[in-house]
Amino acid sequence: MGFKFYRDRVTLRRNIMLKATRKAKRLSHKEKPSIYDIRQMLSYIGWIDHTNTYGMYQQRIKPYVDIGKLKKRISSYDRKQNQLKGVA
Repeated sequence: MGFKFYRDRVTLRRNIMLKATRKAKRLSHKEKPSIYDIRQMLSYIGWIDHTNTYGMYQQRIKPYVDIGKLKKRISSYDRKQNQLKGVA
């Protein structure tokens, strides 16, 4: 499932935390990350939001990526795609 369940908290598996950290570092080094990479990072953020791993987020992800900018980029990309399809 990707989670470890304890009596008083839920955490992410270590492997998933490492992948999210690596993805954040790779995104910070890219000048213009791809939409695919941004969607992956936002997916990891969704997992982090549903667990008790905020400290890991503060330490390993937040210094490298601005989540607000990623969300805005995805939103504008999706808006453009919908306009091209005529869904507006």
